[in-house]
Amino acid sequence: MICVLLNFLCSYYILAGQASEHLESFRDHEQELLGWLFDRHADSAVGTLCGCPNPAATKTTRCYDCGYGPTCSECFIKAHQSSPTHWAEVWDADKGFFIRHDISALRSGYCISLGHSGLPCPSSLAEDPGVFFHIVDTNGVHCTRIRFCCCSGDGSNRAEQLMKARLFPATMRRPTMAFTWHVCHLFHILHLESKISTHDFIGSLRRLTDNTFAQDVPVSFLLCIVCRHAHDCRIHLLSSGLSCESGASS
Repeated sequence: MICVLLNFLCSYYILAGQASEHLESFRDHEQELLGWLFDRHADSAVGTLCGCPNPAATKTTRCYDCGYGPTCSECFIKAHQSSPTHWAEVWDADKGFFIRHDISALRSGYCISLGHSGLPCPSSLAEDPGVFFHIVDTNGVHCTRIRFCCCSGDGSNRAEQLMKARLFPATMRRPTMAFTWHVCHLFHILHLESKISTHDFIGSLRRLTDNTFAQDVPVSFLLCIVCRHAHDCRIHLLSSGLSCESGASS
C-alpha cells in the first residue's frame, strides 16, 4: 500500500515539477508511515467499557468511513442513523483483527428505517423484518435491510420513499436495489472526465466491497445500466428546466 501511495505522489509531483525534493521527504519517513498504517489495523481501546447507559457494553465497533469509535455496536447504530451506508468494523477477538460489516449485521432484526430521520416508523409493526435490500454507494455494495414507512399506507410506495431518502431505485416496481445520489453523481462526473464505462465502474464498486471475491458481490449490471440512463435523463430534465415546468403545470 505504501508503494501505491508513493507512486501516486511521484506522478503528482512530476506533473508539478517538484518530484525529487518531495519524494525524498517521504522515503526518509517510510518506516514511520508503515507503522502508522499498521496501527490502523488494531485499537488499544477495544475491549474497554463503552461508557454508554449499558454498563456491560464494551468497545468493539468503529467506522471505516468517518473514523467514529470504537464504541459498542448499539452506540454505532445510534450515531449512524443518518449515514447507514458507512461500513462498521467489528473486532473479532478469535481472529485478532477487525471485520467489516453492514450496519444491519450489528443487531439481530435491525433495519434501515425510511421516513422518520432514521428512526423506526411508529406505524410499522415491531416484528416487521423489513425488506432485504442492496444499496450501492460510493464505498461499495451493501447487503442490508430496509423498513419502509407505513404512515400513509402499507409501504407500497417504495420508489417515492427511496427518492425522498436520496436513493435512486433500480426499478419502479417493488425495487430491492437502489443507488445513492452520491454514487450516481460520482459516475456521472467520472464518465464525463475519464470516459469510464459502466462495466468498469461497477467493477470498481465490487472491489471496494470485497477486493478478494469481487465477482461474488451481488450487483446487477443490467440494472446499473437502466439506472444510469434514468439518472442521466433526470439530470437532463433538471438542467433544461422541463421538470420544473411539468411540475408547475400539474
